[in-house]
Amino acid sequence: MKTNNNLKKISLFICVSVAIFFYILRPFQLIEPKPEKKAAEKRFLPDDLLKNLPYSVDILNARDISYRDAAMALEKVNQLDAKGVFNHGAIYRTYYFLILRNIALLEGDRDKINYYNVELSLLAKNHEFPWLKAELIIDAGIELFKKGKMDEGIVLIEKAIMLSKSVNYNYLLVKAYNTLGVAYNIQSQYVKALEYYHLGIKLGRDYPSHSYNSKLIANLGLIYIYLEEWDKALDYIDRSSYLYTQSKIIDGVSIVINNVNLSYIYFNLGDAEKTRIYYDKGANQLDSTEDVRIVGLMRKTEADTLWIEDRYKESLAVANRCLQLPEIETVPQQHGLCLIAKSRTEIYFGNIEIAIKSLELALERLESINNASYVIKTYQLLAEAYEQSGNTELAYKYFKLYAKLDKDILFDRRQSEVYHLEEQFNTKQIKKNMELTNTQSVLKTLYVEKQKLRTRVVASILILVGFGLFFLIRRNFTIEKEKEVLVEQSTTDALTGLNNRHYYNHALKELELNKALHEKKVFTAAVLDIDHFKAVNDTYGHDIGDAVLQNVAARLTAVIDDSDILVRWGGEEFVCLLPESKFYGCEVKLERLRMAISQLPISIDHIQKDLIVTISIGAIKNLTIDDVLYINKESLQLADECLYRAKQEGRNRVVFESKEQLNRDKIQLCST
Repeated sequence: MKTNNNLKKISLFICVSVAIFFYILRPFQLIEPKPEKKAAEKRFLPDDLLKNLPYSVDILNARDISYRDAAMALEKVNQLDAKGVFNHGAIYRTYYFLILRNIALLEGDRDKINYYNVELSLLAKNHEFPWLKAELIIDAGIELFKKGKMDEGIVLIEKAIMLSKSVNYNYLLVKAYNTLGVAYNIQSQYVKALEYYHLGIKLGRDYPSHSYNSKLIANLGLIYIYLEEWDKALDYIDRSSYLYTQSKIIDGVSIVINNVNLSYIYFNLGDAEKTRIYYDKGANQLDSTEDVRIVGLMRKTEADTLWIEDRYKESLAVANRCLQLPEIETVPQQHGLCLIAKSRTEIYFGNIEIAIKSLELALERLESINNASYVIKTYQLLAEAYEQSGNTELAYKYFKLYAKLDKDILFDRRQSEVYHLEEQFNTKQIKKNMELTNTQSVLKTLYVEKQKLRTRVVASILILVGFGLFFLIRRNFTIEKEKEVLVEQSTTDALTGLNNRHYYNHALKELELNKALHEKKVFTAAVLDIDHFKAVNDTYGHDIGDAVLQNVAARLTAVIDDSDILVRWGGEEFVCLLPESKFYGCEVKLERLRMAISQLPISIDHIQKDLIVTISIGAIKNLTIDDVLYINKESLQLADECLYRAKQEGRNRVVFESKEQLNRDKIQLCST
């Protein structure tokens, strides 16, 4: 099929070349082909309104300085104002107040900020500046987020996005998408946050010096901090720090937050030395500020640093100072985090009642902004506190809440990994499309050049046809080979050699094409998970963890039949789809899979030790081909519930659920 396609393309090229040959030989044919013109989308930038106007360069220079140096910017503005520059029209007045507002933001003067916002709102309304209105709406949304009013803020940001799109203000959309991503990140809606961050990153490529390029990358890192994907978080924060150095706007607060996030990562990794290094870097880079969010964050980080250094009394003192900050109650997240830091130390000192009261208040604050990542830590500490107090009933209650939310976070982690892989695949595909477009552009240029050289008709045509034919054949085979490699990479797990999640969806489509052959078959869908795999990584390192994954994959492959589908779903989790065998049931097959892992230790050369590894399996059986094709998601969700039960019942076991249970769940979903 691929050879036939290549032959068709080559034949088409020869036919076109012959037609061009005779076209050029027509007498008196001297008209050059007109190049096709494409209407370029006009992107709006407010700075364009100042172009070619007097003092535009000086005004824009003062604006850029106002992002980083309040005193110098004010001096520049006063010099321009003394000349009467800002009295020449609405756009001049607009930039005057924008610069003054930037200065007030650096100085933390809330009264001046509010005054300048009022003046800018009047200018936006009276002179029909929708771009300015969009900027002010985004700033208002950000203020709502700071106060924990997430839903109200999201409504404003979405309104600003629509307004920005209406005037092609893509530069502002970068900031808007970042802001909306932050909101969903705080609410633990990680896939939505990833979606908006990637929208911002794609637009930001058109503006390499945009200050929000680095913030978008930093916020991607924050998602992986919440999901406890520490390696990815470190990678994104490092990339963000580099982008800050490339931006013309030096945002000191963002650099401080990057160091605070690095300190938090190493705190969770148990590295006291690096926790201290990055906290000190952040503290040294922070100018004096009265922003309660930033001050609260720094004190919480200091309390963490002292805690990991075993300086418990000092940690408690800093946490109490954080809770005594004026207006700390107006920022729910920082308030909740400082309460957690205090409670952790109170539990250590045996002050259980104080710890419980603080944790209950922290839970109230964090639940008000739907921050699941920190709520789960609060549940864990409450379970520990009630256990120490002897109240086993409440300890069990909060442990169950912790376990359930931990499972939900695990699902979000899987979804974010899939989204991350899809974005990587899409980026590669875009790159391939760009290469093909560039190739077409080269061929078009060759065609135009050929038309200009009519005096060398015969020789030029023969040379071009021969060269073009050779180039096309080589290029076509290269592209086909690259496509084959790309498809294989997108459906194969590089570590284990198993097929991956993309292949599973492809296999379902193949089943649907041959549905008639499977009408009488019965299937079982199963989810397999390596028990205590995180402990293997933590104890022996990720290299040993990878070796365990490879060994488990090889053993599973040895057991399954050619008609079975086995894929690595992500992390330590595998999914398989098994048609019922005429020789034995799927229960037997899954038990063989479990025993293939648990009966023989895994020998690891690097540590000269045999590891005993087990797996837990959750399965839904008696599925028809229609169940597999059309309610696959529900099937896997129920299998995942069975897996969870297998874990709860002691691990190293297979837990089945019937198709009838799946049907009941499906009916409930439809009625809902």
